[in-house]
Amino acid sequence: MASAVIYSPRYSDHESQTRPGPQDTSARDAFATHFQHLRDDALPEMERIENMLTRVVIAYGLEYCHLDLLAKSFLALSRDVRRLLVETRKAVLRDDRNSNQLVAAERSAAQSLEGFRNVITSDLTSEDSTPVYRRLIATLLKFESSLSHNVAPRVSTDDRVMQS
Repeated sequence: MASAVIYSPRYSDHESQTRPGPQDTSARDAFATHFQHLRDDALPEMERIENMLTRVVIAYGLEYCHLDLLAKSFLALSRDVRRLLVETRKAVLRDDRNSNQLVAAERSAAQSLEGFRNVITSDLTSEDSTPVYRRLIATLLKFESSLSHNVAPRVSTDDRVMQS
């Protein structure tokens, strides 16, 4: 006597609908890579610049009065990038790339980056500035350019999606 064998599908219909597809997986991987880049590249460089900026402000703060504005704008950017890093980490762990906290952190970081960009692209260097100060400005410009590739693209993409 043959027994009836019932083969059940590996996943129920509900499970198959909620399982990530190939595009979801690649988007999740890209988001995780974005987080790793912020953590491994941007954060150490930001900390290095904070130390450099502190030394320059202590040494030349009285000589260059706009160093105060430069320091404030960089520290605001630093605070917002750290918040972005924390929120991005949470989003990666929860696999929630559209959480309200993450979106708010991205917008805040983008606004700080824009403010910082306005400060460092104004005429801050003078012919009599010291080589250390000129190196600081060059480092800040390079960091801004690098960070703008990590902060601005995702925010502008989200804004376009939200406006559609």
